[in-house]
Amino acid sequence: MSSRLRKLEHFEKELGASSRGREILAVVRSHIDEVNELVNKNRTVMVAWQRNHGPRFLMSAVDSGFDENTPVTKEIEGVTLQGLLLRMADALQQAGSPELKASIARYAAPALTAAEECVSVADVFGRIRAGTLAGQSS
Repeated sequence: MSSRLRKLEHFEKELGASSRGREILAVVRSHIDEVNELVNKNRTVMVAWQRNHGPRFLMSAVDSGFDENTPVTKEIEGVTLQGLLLRMADALQQAGSPELKASIARYAAPALTAAEECVSVADVFGRIRAGTLAGQSS
């Protein structure tokens, strides 16, 4: 089993540990194919992803996922993680399905809060489990 696959299974296990995490996991699963298609084929989304270092931020998050002491990168070449999230939310809202747009509207605030406040992916998972991530809606 590849280390990337083990990390994804670890993320699924962590999210599966709470009802809020299971909800988030279901939302991710329901939109992953559409987002992947847009990142790879829609010019607006592709440009937002590449210009804002989406692949590098994603690898940082994946690499930090096992170790609570490994911080997630918050800035790459002048682009903040929050900046990436805001630009991707905007691009996906322009190009995405009504269902994707609704999910972005619902989860944007907690995602931005996590980008600002959490130091690691383990920190995000802990706050999701505890229900203490600011911006989480019930």
